[in-house]
Amino acid sequence: MEKVNIKSVASVAGVSIASVSRVLNKKENVNPAIKAKVEEALKTTGYRRNLQASGLRAKHSYTLTLLYSDPSPSYVVDLQKGALAECDKQGYSLNIFPCNHRNDDFLERITDLVKHFKNDGVVVAPPISDMAEVINLFEENDIPYTRISPYIIESERPSVFCNDYGAAFDMTTYLLSLGHERIGFIKGTDGHSASKNRFQGYKDALFTQRIEFDESLVEQGGFSFDTGEVCARRLLKSDNKPSVIFASNDEMAAAVYKVAAQLKLDIPNNLSVVGFDDTPMTKFLWPALTTIRQPIATQAKQAVNMLLNYINDKSNEDLQISFDCELVLRESTSIYRP
Repeated sequence: MEKVNIKSVASVAGVSIASVSRVLNKKENVNPAIKAKVEEALKTTGYRRNLQASGLRAKHSYTLTLLYSDPSPSYVVDLQKGALAECDKQGYSLNIFPCNHRNDDFLERITDLVKHFKNDGVVVAPPISDMAEVINLFEENDIPYTRISPYIIESERPSVFCNDYGAAFDMTTYLLSLGHERIGFIKGTDGHSASKNRFQGYKDALFTQRIEFDESLVEQGGFSFDTGEVCARRLLKSDNKPSVIFASNDEMAAAVYKVAAQLKLDIPNNLSVVGFDDTPMTKFLWPALTTIRQPIATQAKQAVNMLLNYINDKSNEDLQISFDCELVLRESTSIYRP
């Protein structure tokens, strides 16, 4: 006989796993109709909660886990900085759990984390925040979590995100205003929410300005210097060389600088370059990099705050909070020169 779990109850009730969890935990502000469906499904399925596991978590450990996968070093520094600051402010410790979602044993590691989980909740960073297999594991085992930058925003669980789409749209529009039409684009890690949103913002800005999208001007990177270098070399050695390259993060933009120097292309006279994130490395590049500033540490702080509100039965005014990005215009861009 198939084991009855929280997922089974959600399926019978026709509601989300999060709704079942809220009813089981006697959370406030549960829709009465949903509560009735869940209670009926609990009777129908004969579901019995694992009181031992629930009891262990009920005794607060005052520790949260930050789960992330192979991000750029500068991103994870800001992520940890923000999460640690909010944890310290609220009397919590932070357990760091780095992993690599590309590894064959990735899900095994996450399953092991869930199996032995004794902390109060998890802050899930991208791209794991978009992985249904991981999120379902947390839901099924009644582990509180909050997500940073998920691609699919709508959820009954708290999440924070940056308007990557709008920022990329605005940056591309700015480059077009300088007269550039052949705008090369280096995408971030495949499957990463920020990668999808930034690329879509770039494409939509071109469409809005009636500039035909050219697939040959796009390369698939991976938010790393090495992938940025490979992509930049392909773009700058092609017959359809771009007049500007928009890299999806600052590390890949720095790699464009390297390739441009090797090919004796002057920035910005022969090639304009822009990045995304406004990481500390932008201060060491010359000319200074035009980029987009996103509040990574602030997002992490807010994610921790919302998670603790959820754990401690305090209501979150908004379940999803968006942060604006800011264009930082420096010396790596100039008007188009034929």
